Amino acid sequence: MTRATRWPLYTAVLLGSAMAAQAGEGGLLDERFSVGLGTFFLSSNTNVRADAFDSGDIGTPIDLEDTFELEDENVFRVDASWRIGRRHILRAMYFESDRSRRKVIDEEIDFAGETFPIDAEVQADFHFDITELAYEYVMLDRDRYQLGASFGIHNAGFRIGLSAEVNTPGGGGSAALAEDVSTNAPLPVLGLRGRWHIAGNLYAQAHAQYFQLAFDGYDGNIQDYEAALIWQVKRHVGLGAAYNAFVTQVGVDRDHFEGQLRWRYSGAQVFMRMSF
Repeated sequence: MTRATRWPLYTAVLLGSAMAAQAGEGGLLDERFSVGLGTFFLSSNTNVRADAFDSGDIGTPIDLEDTFELEDENVFRVDASWRIGRRHILRAMYFESDRSRRKVIDEEIDFAGETFPIDAEVQADFHFDITELAYEYVMLDRDRYQLGASFGIHNAGFRIGLSAEVNTPGGGGSAALAEDVSTNAPLPVLGLRGRWHIAGNLYAQAHAQYFQLAFDGYDGNIQDYEAALIWQVKRHVGLGAAYNAFVTQVGVDRDHFEGQLRWRYSGAQVFMRMSF
């Protein structure tokens, strides 16, 4: 989905939620449906090693942010929930990022079977999108708080590409070097999620998720933590601030990527949520 097509979709979701909210009862602890739209001030650290597909030669471990001076990014994020029963909730989350940078490298890099020499001006392109779908069962349901256990799938879609124009041996011309790796890492997550009515129109919520698994060419673990404060400005409209930290380490042996990836993202969020 391109940026041009996403914004009309997000606008339609927002307007539709606002219209539906007119008939709802609202409230963070008893809402039936909610959608949150906001900005995620994303800071990430990505360590990747892409091995050669044919020979199995081990690639060079790369810290993408350090090697190519990739800057932090503010991204659009959407979170949604649907209470399908008093104790049963479905959740979804999505955001994506695109970053590129051209830089002269000061060390040789072996990436997916291609060697990028010292002093080559290399273009690094890094795209990822994060999608999470989860089911939550509310174990404790009290007047002022709820505690639930969740199970879901957290999918990280990656594409990392390096390209450069380098001089051929003897200085007789130039050659184009280009390699990219991509994968979707759909890892399951187990977690706990809590919501509290602090006082008046002020609420808090938090979750912690973890899983470790080896299957179908993936061998890794995932950790995800978030805490948020929400102020219900109106009956069906809230403003919130949150902090989210996520870490995944995964070894991949797939058609489009062989190697290892350790990726951490974290940052603050500000958002508006509508509920009914």
